[in-house]
Amino acid sequence: MFFIFVRKTLSPIIVLGCFTTGAQNYCDTLFTKRGDTIRCMVTYVNGNNVFYHFKHKHRVIEDAYICRSEITSMKIHSPGVTVPAEAADAATADQVINFTEHDGIIYAANIERPPSYPGGINVLYSLLENTVLVTRKDMQIYGDAIVTVLYQLVIQDDGKIYGAGIKESCIQNYGLNNQAALLEKEIMKKICMAGSWEPGIIQGENANMNIYLPVKFEVDKRRIVIYPSEYMYLFKHRGQ
Repeated sequence: MFFIFVRKTLSPIIVLGCFTTGAQNYCDTLFTKRGDTIRCMVTYVNGNNVFYHFKHKHRVIEDAYICRSEITSMKIHSPGVTVPAEAADAATADQVINFTEHDGIIYAANIERPPSYPGGINVLYSLLENTVLVTRKDMQIYGDAIVTVLYQLVIQDDGKIYGAGIKESCIQNYGLNNQAALLEKEIMKKICMAGSWEPGIIQGENANMNIYLPVKFEVDKRRIVIYPSEYMYLFKHRGQ
Protein backbone atom coordinates (compact mmCIF):
# COMPACT_ATOMS: atom_id res chain seq x y z
CA MET A 1 0.00 0.00 0.00
CA PHE A 2 1.29 3.45 -0.85
CA PHE A 3 0.53 6.58 1.14
CA ILE A 4 0.80 10.29 0.46
CA PHE A 5 0.67 12.79 3.28
CA VAL A 6 0.07 16.49 2.98
CA ARG A 7 1.74 18.69 5.54
CA LYS A 8 1.04 22.36 6.27
CA THR A 9 4.03 24.52 5.31
CA LEU A 10 4.56 27.84 3.58
CA SER A 11 4.06 26.01 0.28
CA PRO A 12 2.29 22.68 -0.26
CA ILE A 13 4.58 19.67 0.07
CA ILE A 14 3.52 16.15 -0.85
CA VAL A 15 5.53 13.47 0.92
CA LEU A 16 5.58 9.79 0.02
CA GLY A 17 5.69 7.71 3.17
CA CYS A 18 3.64 6.75 6.20
CA PHE A 19 2.07 8.28 9.25
CA THR A 20 4.35 8.29 12.24
CA THR A 21 3.07 6.90 15.50
CA GLY A 22 3.37 10.36 16.96
CA ALA A 23 0.99 11.90 14.42
CA GLN A 24 -2.35 13.17 15.68
CA ASN A 25 -4.30 10.33 14.08
CA TYR A 26 -2.17 7.64 15.73
CA CYS A 27 -2.34 8.71 19.36
CA ASP A 28 -4.59 5.91 20.63
CA THR A 29 -3.30 3.02 22.75
CA LEU A 30 -4.67 -0.46 23.40
CA PHE A 31 -3.38 -2.65 26.23
CA THR A 32 -4.00 -6.38 25.85
CA LYS A 33 -4.14 -9.31 28.25
CA ARG A 34 -1.04 -10.69 26.52
CA GLY A 35 0.89 -7.67 27.66
CA ASP A 36 0.98 -6.00 24.24
CA THR A 37 0.80 -2.23 23.87
CA ILE A 38 -0.71 -1.26 20.52
CA ARG A 39 -0.14 2.28 19.27
CA CYS A 40 -2.81 2.95 16.68
CA MET A 41 -5.74 5.03 15.48
CA VAL A 42 -9.03 3.59 16.72
CA THR A 43 -11.71 4.00 14.06
CA TYR A 44 -14.74 2.27 15.55
CA VAL A 45 -15.74 0.47 18.76
CA ASN A 46 -18.76 -1.76 19.28
CA GLY A 47 -19.72 -4.11 22.07
CA ASN A 48 -17.62 -6.92 20.65
CA ASN A 49 -14.56 -5.50 18.93
CA VAL A 50 -12.23 -2.53 18.58
CA PHE A 51 -11.31 -1.63 14.98
CA TYR A 52 -8.12 0.31 14.34
CA HIS A 53 -5.34 1.27 11.92
CA PHE A 54 -1.68 0.68 12.76
CA LYS A 55 1.70 1.10 11.14
CA HIS A 56 3.22 -2.22 10.15
CA LYS A 57 6.97 -2.79 10.51
CA HIS A 58 7.25 -2.57 6.72
CA ARG A 59 5.99 1.03 6.94
CA VAL A 60 2.52 0.46 5.56
CA ILE A 61 -0.77 1.29 7.22
CA GLU A 62 -2.91 -1.77 7.95
CA ASP A 63 -6.42 -2.35 9.24
CA ALA A 64 -7.11 -4.69 12.14
CA TYR A 65 -9.54 -5.42 14.94
CA ILE A 66 -9.35 -7.10 18.34
CA CYS A 67 -11.98 -8.63 20.61
CA ARG A 68 -12.96 -6.41 23.53
CA SER A 69 -12.41 -9.39 25.83
CA GLU A 70 -8.70 -9.39 24.92
CA ILE A 71 -8.23 -5.78 26.01
CA THR A 72 -7.43 -4.78 29.59
CA SER A 73 -7.70 -1.03 28.95
CA MET A 74 -7.62 1.56 26.18
CA LYS A 75 -6.77 5.22 25.74
CA ILE A 76 -8.72 6.73 22.85
CA HIS A 77 -8.13 10.29 21.66
CA SER A 78 -9.46 9.98 18.10
CA PRO A 79 -12.42 12.31 17.54
CA GLY A 80 -15.84 10.85 16.91
CA VAL A 81 -15.09 7.47 18.51
CA THR A 82 -17.43 6.37 21.29
CA VAL A 83 -17.00 3.32 23.51
CA PRO A 84 -20.24 1.43 24.25
CA ALA A 85 -20.57 -1.17 26.97
CA GLU A 86 -18.84 -4.47 26.27
CA ALA A 87 -21.08 -7.28 25.02
CA ALA A 88 -21.48 -10.36 27.19
CA ASP A 89 -20.40 -12.64 24.34
CA ALA A 90 -17.48 -10.50 23.19
CA ALA A 91 -15.06 -13.43 23.42
CA THR A 92 -16.81 -15.32 20.61
CA ALA A 93 -18.37 -12.50 18.60
CA ASP A 94 -17.07 -11.80 15.11
CA GLN A 95 -19.13 -8.72 14.26
CA VAL A 96 -17.49 -6.41 11.75
CA ILE A 97 -18.12 -2.87 10.54
CA ASN A 98 -20.93 -2.41 8.05
CA PHE A 99 -20.09 -0.13 5.14
CA THR A 100 -22.34 1.95 2.96
CA GLU A 101 -21.81 4.05 -0.15
CA HIS A 102 -23.00 7.51 -1.16
CA ASP A 103 -21.99 9.75 -4.06
CA GLY A 104 -19.11 7.48 -5.05
CA ILE A 105 -17.44 7.09 -1.63
CA ILE A 106 -17.53 4.17 0.81
CA TYR A 107 -17.62 4.77 4.55
CA ALA A 108 -18.49 3.13 7.87
CA ALA A 109 -22.24 2.96 8.40
CA ASN A 110 -22.00 4.47 11.90
CA ILE A 111 -21.04 7.86 10.42
CA GLU A 112 -23.85 10.41 10.66
CA ARG A 113 -22.79 12.29 7.53
CA PRO A 114 -19.75 11.29 5.47
CA PRO A 115 -17.29 13.73 3.92
CA SER A 116 -18.27 14.89 0.44
CA TYR A 117 -16.47 16.62 -2.40
CA PRO A 118 -17.84 20.11 -3.17
CA GLY A 119 -20.24 19.88 -6.08
CA GLY A 120 -20.34 16.10 -5.96
CA ILE A 121 -17.99 13.29 -6.89
CA ASN A 122 -18.47 13.93 -10.62
CA VAL A 123 -16.69 17.26 -10.18
CA LEU A 124 -13.69 15.43 -8.75
CA TYR A 125 -13.84 12.87 -11.57
CA SER A 126 -13.81 15.66 -14.16
CA LEU A 127 -10.85 17.34 -12.46
CA LEU A 128 -8.88 14.08 -12.48
CA GLU A 129 -9.65 13.44 -16.15
CA ASN A 130 -8.33 16.90 -17.03
CA THR A 131 -5.22 16.96 -14.82
CA VAL A 132 -3.82 13.41 -14.52
CA LEU A 133 -0.77 13.07 -16.75
CA VAL A 134 -0.78 9.91 -18.89
CA THR A 135 2.36 8.77 -20.74
CA ARG A 136 2.76 6.58 -23.80
CA LYS A 137 4.08 3.90 -21.46
CA ASP A 138 0.85 4.06 -19.47
CA MET A 139 -1.12 3.60 -22.69
CA GLN A 140 0.92 0.49 -23.51
CA ILE A 141 0.54 -0.98 -20.00
CA TYR A 142 -3.20 -0.47 -19.64
CA GLY A 143 -4.23 -0.99 -23.25
CA ASP A 144 -8.02 -1.09 -23.46
CA ALA A 145 -8.47 -2.47 -19.92
CA ILE A 146 -11.02 -0.83 -17.62
CA VAL A 147 -9.64 -1.08 -14.08
CA THR A 148 -10.54 0.02 -10.57
CA VAL A 149 -8.14 1.33 -7.94
CA LEU A 150 -9.36 1.74 -4.37
CA TYR A 151 -7.98 4.81 -2.57
CA GLN A 152 -8.16 5.39 1.17
CA LEU A 153 -8.45 9.02 2.30
CA VAL A 154 -8.22 10.60 5.73
CA ILE A 155 -10.40 13.73 5.73
CA GLN A 156 -9.80 16.02 8.69
CA ASP A 157 -12.51 17.85 10.59
CA ASP A 158 -11.62 21.01 8.63
CA GLY A 159 -12.12 19.20 5.31
CA LYS A 160 -8.43 19.02 4.39
CA ILE A 161 -6.88 15.73 3.28
CA TYR A 162 -4.42 14.54 5.91
CA GLY A 163 -3.38 11.41 4.03
CA ALA A 164 -4.21 9.26 1.04
CA GLY A 165 -3.24 5.71 0.23
CA ILE A 166 -3.80 2.92 -2.26
CA LYS A 167 -5.90 0.36 -0.42
CA GLU A 168 -6.12 -1.97 -3.41
CA SER A 169 -4.01 -1.69 -6.54
CA CYS A 170 -5.21 -2.73 -9.99
CA ILE A 171 -1.92 -4.57 -10.60
CA GLN A 172 -2.90 -7.82 -8.87
CA ASN A 173 -6.60 -7.71 -9.76
CA TYR A 174 -6.04 -7.12 -13.47
CA GLY A 175 -2.63 -8.73 -14.01
CA LEU A 176 -0.91 -5.52 -15.11
CA ASN A 177 2.78 -4.70 -15.09
CA ASN A 178 4.11 -3.26 -11.82
CA GLN A 179 4.78 0.00 -13.64
CA ALA A 180 1.03 0.56 -13.56
CA ALA A 181 1.65 1.79 -10.01
CA LEU A 182 3.11 5.00 -11.46
CA LEU A 183 -0.26 6.07 -12.87
CA GLU A 184 -2.05 4.97 -9.69
CA LYS A 185 0.26 7.26 -7.69
CA GLU A 186 -0.26 10.10 -10.17
CA ILE A 187 -4.02 9.85 -9.68
CA MET A 188 -3.51 9.83 -5.91
CA LYS A 189 -1.38 12.97 -6.08
CA LYS A 190 -4.07 14.79 -8.04
CA ILE A 191 -6.71 13.71 -5.50
CA CYS A 192 -4.57 15.27 -2.76
CA MET A 193 -4.21 18.47 -4.79
CA ALA A 194 -7.93 18.72 -5.58
CA GLY A 195 -8.72 20.96 -2.59
CA SER A 196 -10.70 20.55 0.61
CA TRP A 197 -13.77 18.38 1.13
CA GLU A 198 -16.89 19.04 3.14
CA PRO A 199 -16.00 17.38 6.48
CA GLY A 200 -17.95 14.44 7.84
CA ILE A 201 -20.12 14.64 10.92
CA ILE A 202 -20.43 12.30 13.90
CA GLN A 203 -22.78 13.13 16.76
CA GLY A 204 -23.41 16.59 15.35
CA GLU A 205 -19.75 17.63 15.13
CA ASN A 206 -17.10 17.65 12.41
CA ALA A 207 -14.70 14.74 12.83
CA ASN A 208 -11.61 13.21 11.25
CA MET A 209 -12.72 10.29 9.07
CA ASN A 210 -11.37 7.52 6.87
CA ILE A 211 -13.20 6.95 3.61
CA TYR A 212 -12.62 4.76 0.56
CA LEU A 213 -12.77 6.12 -2.98
CA PRO A 214 -12.94 3.60 -5.85
CA VAL A 215 -11.75 5.08 -9.15
CA LYS A 216 -12.82 3.02 -12.18
CA PHE A 217 -11.04 4.18 -15.33
CA GLU A 218 -9.44 3.38 -18.66
CA VAL A 219 -6.57 5.07 -20.48
CA ASP A 220 -7.53 6.77 -23.72
CA LYS A 221 -5.46 9.17 -25.85
CA ARG A 222 -3.16 10.49 -23.15
CA ARG A 223 -5.90 10.88 -20.56
CA ILE A 224 -7.94 8.78 -18.19
CA VAL A 225 -11.69 8.31 -18.62
CA ILE A 226 -13.51 7.60 -15.34
CA TYR A 227 -16.64 5.48 -15.13
CA PRO A 228 -18.93 5.95 -12.09
CA SER A 229 -19.53 2.61 -10.40
CA GLU A 230 -23.16 1.44 -10.26
CA TYR A 231 -22.54 -0.87 -7.32
CA MET A 232 -20.52 -0.69 -4.15
CA TYR A 233 -16.93 -1.73 -4.78
CA LEU A 234 -16.14 -4.98 -2.95
CA PHE A 235 -12.63 -4.91 -1.55
CA LYS A 236 -10.59 -7.40 0.43
CA HIS A 237 -10.54 -7.09 4.23
CA ARG A 238 -13.50 -4.70 4.23
CA GLY A 239 -14.68 -6.30 7.48
CA GLN A 240 -11.45 -5.31 9.18
